[in-house]
Amino acid sequence: MTVGHDEGYTTISSEELGFITHTFGDFEFAFSKKELRKTKGAKAEFDSILCFAVTREPFYEYYILADPSAETLNTVGFTFKDTLLNDHRVVIAVSDQAPESDRKFILKSIELKD
Repeated sequence: MTVGHDEGYTTISSEELGFITHTFGDFEFAFSKKELRKTKGAKAEFDSILCFAVTREPFYEYYILADPSAETLNTVGFTFKDTLLNDHRVVIAVSDQAPESDRKFILKSIELKD
């Protein structure tokens, strides 16, 4: 996973899975379980995490997941977008604490990487 910048937004991309997402610049990111525990201060709600992101004002978090289990999409407190990209299932899970406009933007931002 790679963090970058594009037209005022922060990008998260994966060469392996061939996707890119755009998000806001005020997030802290974690890409390993160790980083996630340090950033979140607790265990993650999900397995198969590619990326964890959290912002403090307003507080909310989101995850990018690779091939999560079907039960994952029933987790209370999150809105999901399930996408098939280059034969890989990628899911974005945004906490329901996110303002609706932020949630919509993050959920629609995933796309195939050029």
